[in-house]
Amino acid sequence: MSRHAELREQRDQAVRDLAELDDQVADGEIDAATAADLRRRYEADAAAALRALERAGPSPTPGTEGDGRTGRGLLVAASVLAVAVVGGAVLALPSFVLDRPEGGYVTGNEVTAGAPEGRNLAEVTTEEMEAVVAQNPDIVPMRLALAHRYFDAGEFRAAFDHYMAVLGRGPDSEALSRLGWIVASDGETALGIQLLERSLRLAPGDPEATWFLANIRLYGQGEVAEATALLEALLEREDLGPYREPIEQSLADARAATEARP
Repeated sequence: MSRHAELREQRDQAVRDLAELDDQVADGEIDAATAADLRRRYEADAAAALRALERAGPSPTPGTEGDGRTGRGLLVAASVLAVAVVGGAVLALPSFVLDRPEGGYVTGNEVTAGAPEGRNLAEVTTEEMEAVVAQNPDIVPMRLALAHRYFDAGEFRAAFDHYMAVLGRGPDSEALSRLGWIVASDGETALGIQLLERSLRLAPGDPEATWFLANIRLYGQGEVAEATALLEALLEREDLGPYREPIEQSLADARAATEARP
């Protein structure tokens, strides 16, 4: 295993361990105090692995590491809405994702806590948000808003750090959902699915997590039946607007793949 692969595995194991903590507490395997200590350790482990990856530079064999399926497999044809991108392309997300308050889904968890001088968060610069988060690391809504801002700009490295910090303070469906997409777009589709399924356990039926999971299963894993069920459920929503068509196209892709199988 190459050094890059080792570091990626260290990063992914820390993410996996952090996501599993709440199940371990619920099952009585560990107590809350131990879980708090482990959260901090796993968050630090992931950050250390990321720093080491940055120092190591680009992989000598890009696109060959991970679980065998690269993020490129998640890119959808031009006629289909791409949920996210690999290599810095512009992010395109459905209206039920974009038309939400910063730091919250369309369900309305607005983020005002910690905003400088009570200003509208949309008017606060990224640098100001970073300063507020640094001074108040336990204000989860502000950190989530900052992570979402990075994610929406395609700055996955910065978003990853903040989502991990959120999970280091407790379970959060939004952080799990976005982390799931980030690691899947980096080739770790199995881990991405695991994180998204945990997100959906916390927020059943959440449209963003459902959309991410459907795309990973269809375009990243080739799990056509599972993707079909998710897309059909998503199309039952009435708030898709102009994004209904690309979701229908993804469903058509899934059905075509089913028909093409012997």
